[in-house]
Amino acid sequence: MTKEEFEQILEKACGILTSESRNNIFTSSMQFEKRVREILCDLTQVYPEIEIDFNPHPQAFPDIAVGSFGVEVKFTLNDTWRSVANSVLETNRIETVEKVYLIFGKMGECRK
Repeated sequence: MTKEEFEQILEKACGILTSESRNNIFTSSMQFEKRVREILCDLTQVYPEIEIDFNPHPQAFPDIAVGSFGVEVKFTLNDTWRSVANSVLETNRIETVEKVYLIFGKMGECRK
């Protein structure tokens, strides 16, 4: 998968997440991250070499590995771009990931 193909998948994933959150907001980081995994799994079905791990190590970085790409998932119920997050430990880095992207779930605006 190329960088451009992966970025198109991320755009679609973010569109789905945005649409879903307008109808029914996500209420926890675990719920949001699980849904990100499900959507990425669906959108990468055409790439047989890609397998999304639904039971990763809790401190793995990034949260989701998609081949040589990774997705770090952040979440807040507030209307701010700040989130409480743990530090990233290089020893917990997923070795196959070369480029990391961020998906941020900000529910505050959806709650108004």
